[in-house]
Amino acid sequence: MEKTKIRKLEVTIPRWVAEHWCVVCYLIINWRISDLVKQIQVKPGKEFYDVTAKYLYDYAVNDKMPPSEIAPTIMNLAEDFMSGNPVKFRPGDYIVMQNFIRKRK
Repeated sequence: MEKTKIRKLEVTIPRWVAEHWCVVCYLIINWRISDLVKQIQVKPGKEFYDVTAKYLYDYAVNDKMPPSEIAPTIMNLAEDFMSGNPVKFRPGDYIVMQNFIRKRK
């Protein structure tokens, strides 16, 4: 095995970098992460919206309970809808709906 000589290099690190190294590391790791996010953006399909709207309408208007797998998700959406707030999926709700739709097929 061949040995490689490494030349010593002196580096001066500004005090603010040393004091806030965690933030600096975060910024370096996430540099240009917006490019990555743009590449992996996925929009739900028509079936996703149709199924969600059907169960949301049935629960909010017809007082019919959705299947137990998606009941908490639909109830959260209905709460937003009935209180006049923008309807938003909470963390995990999108995954729950996707899994439910996949199981139906």
